[in-house]
Amino acid sequence: MVKMYVIGHVEETDQTFADEDDFMIEKPRLEIEVSEELKVQDLCIAVLTFKNPLDMPLTNCELTVVGPGLMRDKHIKIRESVPAEGVFSCQIQFKPRIPGQQRKIIAEFDSRELYDNNGSKSVTVIE
Repeated sequence: MVKMYVIGHVEETDQTFADEDDFMIEKPRLEIEVSEELKVQDLCIAVLTFKNPLDMPLTNCELTVVGPGLMRDKHIKIRESVPAEGVFSCQIQFKPRIPGQQRKIIAEFDSRELYDNNGSKSVTVIE
């Protein structure tokens, strides 16, 4: 949340104005695309994407992906910057280890300019 205060003075009328406003900045959601039903030890591919809403490139980018029972935690440093108003996309491969319903893939994208971009996807793993 951002809180903004404004104070102004009009010399001609010698009046002062003061006001405040609160607003939320919404970040784009990190989308995760993967099959709804996966099979234990079969190679799977997840595609993670989002659109950079800023008019500047995103630098020093990192992606963290976790999926208990699906994959080991992944911490990926992204070498390229994400262009201004461009699309970030990354594919990760994994082999689910444990069967079950409602397994989750959770991802977070961070950069110097935009951080804490999150996304999640529920999947079912069959034997």
